[in-house]
Amino acid sequence: MIKGTAVGMAAGVLASKALLANSSPIKSGGNELDVIVIGAGFAGLTAARDCAKKGYRVLLLEARGRIGGRTYDMDFDGDHIEYGGTWIHWTQGYVWAEFARYGLTLKESPALVPGSASWISQGKLHEGQAADFYGKMIEGITAFSDVDGQGGRTVFPRPYDPFFNEQLVRQLDKLSLADRLREMKGSPELKDITAGLMAMGCASPLEQGAFLDWIKWWALNDYDFGHLGDRQARFKIKEGTGALANAILNDASVKLQVNEPVSEVQQVEGGVIVRTSTGTYRAGAVVAAVPLAVLDSIKFTPSLNTVKRGASQTGNTTTGRKVYFKLKEDIGAWTGVAAPPNPVTYAFTENTVSPGSLIVSFCYPGDIDFHNVTEAQRALRTLLPDVNVVATRCHDWTADPYSRAEWCWFRPGTLTGTFNELSRPEGRIHFASGDIAQGWRGFIDGAIESGMLAARQVDEQLSKQTTTKASAGA
Repeated sequence: MIKGTAVGMAAGVLASKALLANSSPIKSGGNELDVIVIGAGFAGLTAARDCAKKGYRVLLLEARGRIGGRTYDMDFDGDHIEYGGTWIHWTQGYVWAEFARYGLTLKESPALVPGSASWISQGKLHEGQAADFYGKMIEGITAFSDVDGQGGRTVFPRPYDPFFNEQLVRQLDKLSLADRLREMKGSPELKDITAGLMAMGCASPLEQGAFLDWIKWWALNDYDFGHLGDRQARFKIKEGTGALANAILNDASVKLQVNEPVSEVQQVEGGVIVRTSTGTYRAGAVVAAVPLAVLDSIKFTPSLNTVKRGASQTGNTTTGRKVYFKLKEDIGAWTGVAAPPNPVTYAFTENTVSPGSLIVSFCYPGDIDFHNVTEAQRALRTLLPDVNVVATRCHDWTADPYSRAEWCWFRPGTLTGTFNELSRPEGRIHFASGDIAQGWRGFIDGAIESGMLAARQVDEQLSKQTTTKASAGA
């Protein structure tokens, strides 16, 4: 390990727009770098910055032509939209610290508190006042979450310590969301509303989603549906998530190379060799900061343990779509919910711009082409029968080879079967991703948490090796 002059200051790269030309690969036999970070999402950006601030020479390799990972902000006919991670909150301590560090500003989704609502129950569309609908929603979610007779409070009393009540956690990890819905007490209407919200969360058939992942969200939001709305869908960065990604990148001497997917990571005596389509790089340690579903697409020599490989092959459940609809009509502040297999499971007004509206929605996996306005309009009209869709925007994260899924939602048995292994280093290889965070797993906050912890592991490992060498020399 060599601490010293960094490899170079990365130029500003907006997460959704600018590209950076590749530099020449490093081909010498020695460790020209201290740390290579694979993946420039928030986990990789945080790990790279924190390692660089410790004085390490860091190379950040990104397969895409942009930074930001599963965050991706764009302009949609004058409206700023986020294909991936969007909302933040001051109770999400890791992302809020970065938001404050770089002097960014907060923007509120204006229509989170709607005036009207639509919901489908027993095959029938209902329309009414949002206050009445939210009463039903809260009643349903409360009953669904009350798996312990205490509103779910005993399952994760310490949300950042998921195995604090290990016996109960192991017992409940057998349940899917569908299992819990069958157990839940309540009317068919309450169950249908709850099913729509759960489908939004797991973005998959409810049989595939772990009930424990919902309870984790519930605990992080203080067992309160109002808090959940505020913390997960109300406040966002006015400048966009790309501005935060760019700020982290530019805060340290890190060399960034984009459009360079990694094909192999090989551990050798005294270091790690990383191979891409354009060259070979060598460093003292590597941080693999890629989504869990992508990990198995990289060849590791020696192979990663069977738990990590199996979890990557299984992947998380989220194969739906986050879709923006531009409407001809101004529908005001509105929200809608429908149980699967309805194509739109949860939606609300993101913005009203006379004479139209911008709707953000979470859509069930299926064969609808949401880029096709006619198909998209047919899907949205299940909840809003009279609207006219003039344009749509979405990104297929499942088909994206560098994500293969949206945010992380585990399958039953994943938490107790594999979770502790997913972040464990293997030799000189360390792991970071919002998918393996202790706290807000699947969120920007969790990605930053994971990247910070990986950087600390790298520093401990490389510093220990230096101390050992120095002692041997003495």
